Amino acid sequence: MLHEYDVVALKKELPGTAVPVLSEGKIVYVHDADAQDYIDESGKTIEVFDVVGDEHLELIREDKEI
Repeated sequence: MLHEYDVVALKKELPGTAVPVLSEGKIVYVHDADAQDYIDESGKTIEVFDVVGDEHLELIREDKEI
């Protein structure tokens, strides 16, 4: 399970988003056990969107700071 502030990579295309596959970003909020928000890790927001489950995201590293 992924947690807030984990650094992740998008491993599958998410229809309707502008974020390229393999982009790294950070989970900024966990709604519940099955949804995360994702933003660009560099601090520049490309897009914010919900991801249900973790089939589209791969953990790169755990990180407790934003």
